[in-house]
Amino acid sequence: MLTPDHKIPRTVYSLLGIVPIAFGLLSIMLGQDSNWDLRNYHWYNAHAFLTGRLGFDMVPAQTPTFYNPTIDLPLYLIADKIPPWSAGFVFGVVHGLNFIPLFWLSYTVLTIKKPTTKVMVCAALSLMGLVGGGAFSQVGTTFYETMTSLGFFSSLMIVVVHHDMIIKGRLQSACSWSALAGFLIGSATGLKQPSVIFCLGLCSAFLFLTCSPIRRLGLAFMCGLGIISGIAVFSGHWMWHLWTTYDNPLFPYLNNIFQSPLAQLKSYRDTNFIPERVHEQILFPLYFAFDWSKVGEEPFFDLRIPLLFVLLPSVGLIRLVSRCCPIEMIAKPARASFITTTAVLSYIAWLWMFCIYRYAIALEMLAPLLIVLSIAQVPLPILTRWIVALTLLVSIQISTQPANWGRVAWGTHWIEAADMPNIPNPDHTMILMGGYQPQGGRRQLS
Repeated sequence: MLTPDHKIPRTVYSLLGIVPIAFGLLSIMLGQDSNWDLRNYHWYNAHAFLTGRLGFDMVPAQTPTFYNPTIDLPLYLIADKIPPWSAGFVFGVVHGLNFIPLFWLSYTVLTIKKPTTKVMVCAALSLMGLVGGGAFSQVGTTFYETMTSLGFFSSLMIVVVHHDMIIKGRLQSACSWSALAGFLIGSATGLKQPSVIFCLGLCSAFLFLTCSPIRRLGLAFMCGLGIISGIAVFSGHWMWHLWTTYDNPLFPYLNNIFQSPLAQLKSYRDTNFIPERVHEQILFPLYFAFDWSKVGEEPFFDLRIPLLFVLLPSVGLIRLVSRCCPIEMIAKPARASFITTTAVLSYIAWLWMFCIYRYAIALEMLAPLLIVLSIAQVPLPILTRWIVALTLLVSIQISTQPANWGRVAWGTHWIEAADMPNIPNPDHTMILMGGYQPQGGRRQLS
């Protein structure tokens, strides 16, 4: 059960309902999503999957033609039946749902004595997680990073809430909770593959728990089984389709391993943003903090991850030097350590695999809590630590500049039909499209 140390105020449940609705309304105010990926493949892939056009249209959305369309089905089914602004409201609510696991993570790990103060602090940290430079730009959009983040945060929440059971409870129950945590993040990865970085972070973090080595290995193993199960449920059908059609379950990716004759023998991994120089790799957050082009296609500014990059090792060094100094804790150390370890390992996986900022948005959303957990380790008076944390968080939020992926006024349809010329004999005609512009779906701007 989600029950911290004292009785939960009723206002908490009101917040958990109000915030998602507020983000649904915010999505309507911001306008209809018209990002490049939506116009290229998010709409088309679902359409092709449901109308039997797989294998008939030849790569109209370029490489993303082969992405798992399952995550795109809700948008297609909803936005094709109800007014676009209603669908935008639904997707805004989904964004706002992240407030719930973020709030419970904060509420479980922080040890603030006054209930009202604790609710306010946890609500502020969670709300700040939803309005970062990357996260805010995705309100009501179809990038899905703030949808799959629900799987990541829910996995973390399960481990943090049931931490004592997992560490020293019955092994069967501990394995069940770790497998469930793995299943949730595995499901997110099944829907969108870049979420694999959080699978690696979460599963590896079990190896750093404060219990026997055998138990740690068992918990990590069960988490891994859960991850595989989640991927199989939400992506197994599509991987089977790719395997039987193209001889590669991840087609065209990792074709250097699977060697399908229908693609080049290379990995197809996007390495455009991965830094080549060692010093850039080591100090990467300090580079992209002031040069957005190193991690994405649209301008934005957000210091959450760069600040953590500086803060975590600095606090670690301070604790090493002053380890004999007594400190009054404002967070539960073991739970805070698991959250931080998962985030750090996920960042390392992201740095190795992608370096595309969108794929690390869940870390940006978790950063406000991580900043507080880091400062909580500094041997200073409690009030001083909270003042420092508040100053940093306010400064970050004031300086934040969200990205703009493209929005238009709400129309009568989310995607308008293309203006096609008259084709005398369409059943015996091939249409060839060229260029790099999105072709899978088009939204009229008039």
